[in-house]
Amino acid sequence: MRDDLRLGTIAGIPVGISWGLVVIVGAFTWLLASSRWPVTQPDLPTSAYWSAGFAAAALLFFSVLIHELGHAVVARRKEVGVEGITLWALGGATHLRNDSPNPGSELQIAAAGPLASVGVGVAFAGAYQLWSAVADPGLTGSVLRWLAIVNIALAVFNLLPALPLDGGRILAAAAWKVTGNRSTGTRVGAGVGRAMGVALMAFGVYESFVWSSTGGVWTAAIGWFIFGAATHERERAAVTDRLADKSVADLMLRDVPVAEDWMTVETFRAHLAQDSVDSSHELFGVRAFDGSITAVVTSEALDRVPEASRAYVRVLQIAEPATSVPRVEPTDAVTDALADHEELRVRPIAVVDHAGRLVGSIGPAQLLAAGARDRAGA
Repeated sequence: MRDDLRLGTIAGIPVGISWGLVVIVGAFTWLLASSRWPVTQPDLPTSAYWSAGFAAAALLFFSVLIHELGHAVVARRKEVGVEGITLWALGGATHLRNDSPNPGSELQIAAAGPLASVGVGVAFAGAYQLWSAVADPGLTGSVLRWLAIVNIALAVFNLLPALPLDGGRILAAAAWKVTGNRSTGTRVGAGVGRAMGVALMAFGVYESFVWSSTGGVWTAAIGWFIFGAATHERERAAVTDRLADKSVADLMLRDVPVAEDWMTVETFRAHLAQDSVDSSHELFGVRAFDGSITAVVTSEALDRVPEASRAYVRVLQIAEPATSVPRVEPTDAVTDALADHEELRVRPIAVVDHAGRLVGSIGPAQLLAAGARDRAGA
């Protein structure tokens, strides 16, 4: 999980935000303080509008966090690993380490977010009713009522049957259940998602030019996001289908380069250049004095070391212990490896034999190359 700012953990789940969220909170604060509250609650001090605007914007994204926690908690109960939650400009995302084992689990994980949003909306509605019963609703009541409405609207929007929305995942899970094929379910949800994305983009353009509404830009942006994410889901399913009959041994890179544990980053990079090591290698072993491979390091980790520090930072200092990194065996089916190790789509992982020896590596480059070869040969 990559965040611009890590906030901490909730129930053991890492939570982070992107800097884009800060901009959006500021935009919501400005819109509410300048456009909504002065209309619904006139003749109040400007500072009150800005305070209420910020409180509403902050509580809105707290509500989004509750939505994502709903997904995360149910995922863990279904034995699906959770890497963390990121809040960003268009909402939030729960990063899962592996796929759901069956359509029932997929449906329950997807439905948990909207149910959490409904619960939050009902809670704010209840708070509004209690506040109204003991005092004039005023600006506080307006904030509570707005949050109740927005959370219910968030749940309804997310239940639209289009990937990557939760409703799309529910639709995909249902299609998976009916057809018995996960990829078919994904293609159904992605197809609806792409269509909805195009519709939203068209409506956003119409809204902007015909009604001269600035909200059309936001509608078009959401449509563009949905279309792009649905396309990604469709391509992901297509790659999975093309790899259905492949084993890890069919795709993995063999003869993994090895660094001695005393080598500095600079020394090891020079060693790779001198030996003309295939640049497609993105994972390397780290060998201890006794000859055993005790750790692995990625090319990304090597590149992150500042150039001025590479002469004295040892490879071992930035490596991961071999016992703690994701690993697969050569005989594993690629589809099983993908289901068990979602990170395989974004980073290389180690391939070890039954005796625990490092015999290769496999990563997104090998998956994409194999998928492209199969498509070309079809």
